[in-house]
Amino acid sequence: MRNDYVREDGQWPPESVPTARDWALFDRAQARGLRVDANGGTYAPANPIVIGGTGLVLSGAAQHIVGDVRTESAGRLRLGDDDYPVLSPSRTKVRLVPFGIHASGVVGLNDTSFEVLHEPFGLRFTTKSSSAAREVIWAIPAQELHDGATLSSVVVRFRVGAPHSAVPATRPSIAMARFGVGGVSAGIGGLLYSAFGAEVTPVPTTGDGYYAGGAVQTITMPCDQNNAIDAGIYTYVVLLIDESGAGSVPGNIWHSIELHFTNITDLRPE
Repeated sequence: MRNDYVREDGQWPPESVPTARDWALFDRAQARGLRVDANGGTYAPANPIVIGGTGLVLSGAAQHIVGDVRTESAGRLRLGDDDYPVLSPSRTKVRLVPFGIHASGVVGLNDTSFEVLHEPFGLRFTTKSSSAAREVIWAIPAQELHDGATLSSVVVRFRVGAPHSAVPATRPSIAMARFGVGGVSAGIGGLLYSAFGAEVTPVPTTGDGYYAGGAVQTITMPCDQNNAIDAGIYTYVVLLIDESGAGSVPGNIWHSIELHFTNITDLRPE
């Protein structure tokens, strides 16, 4: 909103001498104006300031808005090529991803000795040889990752499928890794946890304790290396290592993985 004229157009002949009233109006107008020098200023207009024409350009790296930004009906926030919103301070989030829904990402290891059944509530491990190792690699779908964030930890939920008379020789455990372009991994260097993997803690000492009445159990694993997400060049996988060896019983169900992201500094496309 502009200030009013001190005098209407044509009311200032060449010989005009400003009056005290003119100077007072000049002074009031400049006091109401926006201060655009290095000192800046704070303003609280009673009505919106409307900028039309070609709009408003904010240049520089320190531009910021305090408060809400609202678009009208059919309005758009348009970002340039490879631009995205930046967050300050950084954010965190948790994504819960069911194994059964994304079962196409399963690759079996030692798959002549066991089978994995895709069920609505997870992956059920059955077996052809009760003592053989049962392991699968499950690829995390790219859309469930947050590019540029840090994967700080994961929580895997599973259920022991049948009562046990003893704790099996090899208990369920997990590991995380990343594979580069073309499926090439860096071996041990590609692991997301320096201690390799994790299992249920505390370690059960009896068959009943291990079975836990068939309740859902969790395995929590921190990610302390190779955990800055770059979905453009890496595929991230979880290795599900089911029970095997003496005392093992088939039928365990692996339900889901919970991904804990920290250091989310922007909303780049995923």
